[in-house]
Amino acid sequence: MGIAVTVAQLLGLIAYALSKLVDPSLVGSNKATMFKNRLVVPLLAGLGLWNIAWYGMRNIETFWGQAAIITGVAMLMASLDLTGRRVLLPRPMVVIALLASFSLYAITLVRLNLGLPIIG
Repeated sequence: MGIAVTVAQLLGLIAYALSKLVDPSLVGSNKATMFKNRLVVPLLAGLGLWNIAWYGMRNIETFWGQAAIITGVAMLMASLDLTGRRVLLPRPMVVIALLASFSLYAITLVRLNLGLPIIG
């Protein structure tokens, strides 16, 4: 499930980049909007909820359980922010939280595949 969460976080970061790069008045912006609304937002919200409610709450006493709760909250805030709803933090903070979450998961997956020790 860590791979799925990492991919969702990466897609969220790509959606943020596209929202800055693509002018909404352009014809091609519909594809970027569809990518964001039909794929990225539901994926971020669903896996964010899974991270919090299933994995995080079941393993709250461990580092990875606490990390799952924090990254799940970041993913939920990003999914809300990408739909235009207001969240508790300004957009740059949400992007930084999502980037930090992605970095933690991606680095850990690489270290696991190389047979190196990981946190927790």
